[in-house]
Amino acid sequence: MKAILKLNTGIMVSCIIFLSNSCVSSGKGNVKTTDKTKAEQARKLVNEADSILKCDTAFWNNTMKSKCAHSASEDKLILQKLDSAIMLCPDSKDAYIRKYTYLVSCRKPEGLLPLLNEMDSKCDSMQGDYLCLKGLLEYHYGDSINGNNSFRRADEAFQFQIDQCMSSDSLMYGSLKLSKALNLSLMKNDFSIFRSELRIFRKVYPHTGIGGLEKLQDMKNREDYYSMLFNDGR
Repeated sequence: MKAILKLNTGIMVSCIIFLSNSCVSSGKGNVKTTDKTKAEQARKLVNEADSILKCDTAFWNNTMKSKCAHSASEDKLILQKLDSAIMLCPDSKDAYIRKYTYLVSCRKPEGLLPLLNEMDSKCDSMQGDYLCLKGLLEYHYGDSINGNNSFRRADEAFQFQIDQCMSSDSLMYGSLKLSKALNLSLMKNDFSIFRSELRIFRKVYPHTGIGGLEKLQDMKNREDYYSMLFNDGR
């Protein structure tokens, strides 16, 4: 289950006002050049952060084996590069996704909700997986109103994906149905919904492995799920 987002940015409003008072043709050219340069710089920063992280074998060993919060050896540098990329190109989903993936791998929820809120406010769409985790974190931190809204939006996003692939990809259809059921279980705080969908999935795809989803069978509520993601090492 993975998981993104909404963007409408006015970077450097004063610059835009200045350009609007200039020659139209030259103004548009400058804006396009500036945007392209920023996008290239942001992509470079993301790639640099990726490169640093890929070389950190100890971090990935901890991610696979440990259930406690941990960080890469160059944690500050990685986050600095990803944050700079977001500032340079706030409507690009790539830097958000890389930071999201890193924070989830670190098992550090405290930075995830601000990131997801920023993604939601700035990017033009947000996938169900991201909205689902956003809802979980909002409930965990006591914001049931926004949490419920995020779960409902995730349900709509999953349903849209399900409608798109019904006739073209049977396995993807089944996987999305599982994601939708997990989201609904978290929203209703009732994992019998997920277990029921998992039984159907097994009957339809008996030879398909479901990996870590087995762990969800014994979940009772959303705090159990939160604990599995972030607090198993307590």
